[in-house]
Amino acid sequence: MQNPGNAHSPTARTLTLPGGRDLHLAAATRTAGETFSAEDVELMMQGVKENTRLALHRAWKHVLTFTGDNGYLECPMPVETCVKLINYAWTVEGRYGRPMSPESVLQWMWAVTKAHKVARRPDGIRGYVSPVKSEEVQKALSGYRSRWVAAGHRPDMATPIEPDELIDMVATCDIRSPIGLRDALAFALL
Repeated sequence: MQNPGNAHSPTARTLTLPGGRDLHLAAATRTAGETFSAEDVELMMQGVKENTRLALHRAWKHVLTFTGDNGYLECPMPVETCVKLINYAWTVEGRYGRPMSPESVLQWMWAVTKAHKVARRPDGIRGYVSPVKSEEVQKALSGYRSRWVAAGHRPDMATPIEPDELIDMVATCDIRSPIGLRDALAFALL
């Protein structure tokens, strides 16, 4: 009878992958030397929308500016550094000369999380735990939003449609056609 409790025993059961590879040996094998080919990168880039890539790139540039100017590590980023990054966002000029919006700061946190997911550790395993989900960082994000609103800043949103404006919009619809009737009905339900 085999002894499953002792992995070093010659009779111990081993988990094997299809093809006969030992699972424990495969898990212990370092993979830091592996790289993606140009074709691999192109395939992955096709799976990401252009505006998503651009937003991530802009957010990551802000993270790199902060860490480079202050001598911090980007990855793995300690929780304390992540809170400092949020506080730093108040000094960065955003739209209309305001500090960075809370939504922009959330994009920075998204970039930090992405970096932590794909970074290789010295032992060759991919991924670090992101500091963004920590309680301290979440409190800092909430505090930043409160400070931004208290300073009189508001998100870029359209003003609500007034009843007089809605009446004017309905009047422009040609209710003799099915499309105009549909549009008038949609405005009326508004």
